[in-house]
Amino acid sequence: MINFIEKILSYIKTKRQIREKVTNHTVLLADYPRCGIGWIRYMLATALHYNATGMLKKLSNSEMYVYAPTLAALDEKLKPYYYKEDYYLLKTHHKYYGNFRKAIIIYRDPYPTIKSYYTHILMESGRVPVRCTENITLEETFLVVEMKKYIRIYETWSKQVKKNPKSFFLVRYNDLLHYTKELFEKMLVFLEIDYNNLKQAGHLSDIINMYKKTDISVPRVNKQPPEEAFREKEEIFKKIEKVMTEKTLKKIAPQLVERVNELFTEMELMKVKKGEK
Repeated sequence: MINFIEKILSYIKTKRQIREKVTNHTVLLADYPRCGIGWIRYMLATALHYNATGMLKKLSNSEMYVYAPTLAALDEKLKPYYYKEDYYLLKTHHKYYGNFRKAIIIYRDPYPTIKSYYTHILMESGRVPVRCTENITLEETFLVVEMKKYIRIYETWSKQVKKNPKSFFLVRYNDLLHYTKELFEKMLVFLEIDYNNLKQAGHLSDIINMYKKTDISVPRVNKQPPEEAFREKEEIFKKIEKVMTEKTLKKIAPQLVERVNELFTEMELMKVKKGEK
């Protein structure tokens, strides 16, 4: 009963966020947590900041937020940064909703993603907010619960990519790691962000080099020095390495393994690829 009430309240909260913050010209930056949208958010915001001010700089979190705020900040009145007429960016971890007209969606292999998310939550709050299911551990419960969320998020987005590929830019995290500059440029084209001056000055590479993935993967400011954070992260990874796997999920929820494999294959066929126009 408690879970049902929590789901209803969460749904109401989400619908309110969308009603207050999303228009036909909102461009969503979407993923399941820890798939890379935060990284891209900083790079896109830096390009917009350069266009607005003529200054190339590594942005703080609050500076980035001016150009790419989040849908989840319910109590904050949105102040969009309009980069093209009335188009603006908005980050989300939500599944697709009917009035999401345009989006960049990043996906990542599900098991490393869920492992990373578990680690992130534990380092941020000191606890993992799931209730143990009978006969399985807390970590196994987290894997099942989050795999269901992963599937729900990407099933809804991938349907829209299939229906309207010109409005939805689907890219794999691993491709971003290997072909960052090319895919970053493709995103700027997709978003219709003017980047001619950035490109001519050679600043696309400068922006990429400002934001190595590790820079925004450590806990929040004032929690731990980076060295301590990464040591803790490695310790947690070792603890859950054999739990957050397909082998584990196959034992406790085999139907989820089949569905996530099908979904991942579908996304691989639809993603934006290196070298494509």
